[in-house]
Amino acid sequence: DITDQSLISLGRGCVRLKLLDISLCVSLTDKGLIGLVAGQHRVSALLASSNHSLADCYELIREKQARDRLTRVSGYGCNRLVDVNISGCFGLRDDGVLLLCALNPNLSALNASKCPAISSNRVLSAITHYCFNMQRLDLSFGQQVSDAYVKAFAKGYKRANPPLPFAPIRTLGLGQVCAELTDQSLIALTRHCPALEELYLSGAVELN
Repeated sequence: DITDQSLISLGRGCVRLKLLDISLCVSLTDKGLIGLVAGQHRVSALLASSNHSLADCYELIREKQARDRLTRVSGYGCNRLVDVNISGCFGLRDDGVLLLCALNPNLSALNASKCPAISSNRVLSAITHYCFNMQRLDLSFGQQVSDAYVKAFAKGYKRANPPLPFAPIRTLGLGQVCAELTDQSLIALTRHCPALEELYLSGAVELN
């Protein structure tokens, strides 16, 4: 099975990587994914300079000064990823996926389905802030999503610089994570996502 050290090595040697499929690699943890996208040496230097733990890495990256420090420290990392599949990686939690989004602004496809320890709402929030070209997203069979995050995601294109004319999302999978969604989410998707071609909402019991 692929281990965290394998991902860390990949981030050190294949920095031009654009597509990554590590689905069903159940031994992987956030340590490996963070090392892949940020570079082990850069992450270690950042955490040492701020007296934070690995679990605080994403919160640090959200601060511009921390992002600047990260890019100045020598090291490697995959920051050109476009298509990532982590479906069924049960050992992954929020921090690795959130950092993946924050450091890969060109990410256009993410399959994070069947990852029960990952917060669907936090992933949507990270994509809303950093991944303005997201076209295919699958969060099915994970944690429940809420209206507020789906509505913010649908309008995230307005944060791009310059703002995009509409959300580029074409495929959105929220199967079995949408029990709490109401018509407000569908209205937001209707208004802001005209490119949407496939929408999976099995289990949306609150929709009228």
